Formats: sequence, C-alpha cells, structure tokens
Amino acid sequence: MTERRLTLFVQGDPGAGKSWLGNTAPKPMLLLDAEGRSEYLADLNKDPSGMAAQHIVHWDPRDPIPAESSEPDAVTVVEVQDFNAIPLAYKWLQSGQHPFRSVGIDSITEVQQRLIDRIAGTDQMRTQDWGEALRELEKVVRDFRDLRKHPTNPLWAVVVACGTKDKAGSEAALLQGQLADRIGYHFDVMGYLGKRVNKSTGDRERYLIIDGYRDGVTAKDNTHHLSHHYGEEILYPNISEMLNVLNPQTSTPTNTETTEGSN
Repeated sequence: MTERRLTLFVQGDPGAGKSWLGNTAPKPMLLLDAEGRSEYLADLNKDPSGMAAQHIVHWDPRDPIPAESSEPDAVTVVEVQDFNAIPLAYKWLQSGQHPFRSVGIDSITEVQQRLIDRIAGTDQMRTQDWGEALRELEKVVRDFRDLRKHPTNPLWAVVVACGTKDKAGSEAALLQGQLADRIGYHFDVMGYLGKRVNKSTGDRERYLIIDGYRDGVTAKDNTHHLSHHYGEEILYPNISEMLNVLNPQTSTPTNTETTEGSN
C-alpha cells in the first residue's frame, strides 16, 4: 500500500499555536525558525513530569548536521536571520543525507521579508523586484513541498506556518503580492488554526479548520481522508495523529519504528 505523506499550510493569528502544532510533526524534525522563537520550543510539548519532551539542537546549515539531530526526539533548529539559510538547508534535505522525518517553516511571512531584505536592502522594491520575489519564494514552497517525494529519503510531513490579515472581511495569508492568494493551493491541506473558550467547560481549546468556508476562513483538504475522518475541523490537532489517520494500515514514524530513508 502506498504511504500517504502530508504537506500542511497552516494560517493563524499570533498566539494561535502554530509553533505548537508544527511541533507535533514526526521527529527527528528540522525547524526553519524565521520568527526567532526557538528558545521557547522546549516548553511547547512537555511530558507529565513537566520535563521537555524533545531535545533541541541548533544548527548552522553551512556546517555538517550535528550528530544529536539523529536522536528520536530531536528538533533541530536553523535560525533564519537571512534568506540564504533557506537554500542552504534545502541543499542538505535534497541530498537525502539527513535524519529528518519532517520539516517546518515558521513562518513563511518572515521568510518573505528576509527575501525582500536580500533583494532590495534598504531601497524600495521595484516592480521587477516583486516578480523576482514571487518566483523565488514560490520555488521555495514547491521545493520543500516536494521533499515528501524524495527518491531515497522522503519526509513524512512538511509544515509551513503563516500569519493572517483581513482582506474584505475574510482571513488571508499575511504575505505581500500574488503569492498570498495562491500559496495554500500548493499543499495537501490548507488550514486555519484558532483558539476559543469552550462554553460548557470554560476551557481554552485549539482547533484546526481543514475544509470548507466559515467565519471568514477558507480551508481545503485535498486528501479528503482527513475531513472524512474528522469533519471540517480537528480539535486539539496533532500532525503525527493526522498521518496515522492517512495511513491506518501502514507503518508511520508515530506507530512503529522506521529506518532512515525508508519508503
């Protein structure tokens, strides 16, 4: 049976939990942190004793991947302080010589700003500059998405987070230019992550809208399997559990041990 892997584009307001959701992807994981929040990663998912449930490793992609990145609970962080870190990290992933089972980009909003900084510096963007930025960033999105089909070491999950902005009363991707309207359609799932208070219990709960249109949010589940299983939204979403839903009779990193580079 063919294994179903997952690419997820998740939008949400600040504080919705996009980093928390990304951290539920299979480990070892590579996180491209353009938001500068990696120091808080250890607090996102803790075991019942209160100890961090993952091992944080910092990596400069100009250097070899640290040995600790192979630990089964490792989250390897690349701090994206300039755009050049993105193609450097991709080169390692494209080589297949890495231990990672998933990759997250947090966030594509900040990655676009790093790209604009590289193109224009302190000057204003020209018309032709916007065309270059669109082509280059869309190529980044496609390249990382396609790592799920790598011939020797495919990733189980590719997760791209993005902020939101109001556009004519609807929630839209917080990106400049044409990419804002079409980025979500490059992915298996275009979702919206939110938080609300449960009126019955008073508890705060996270939810991920994965299909349909409501409350100004457009979501799309191109797998069809997830929306068939969960409905239009997932309460307390977990990417590893979503992979198990997609692969009920197949070995995934969350329900059995797999070897690096296995298909």
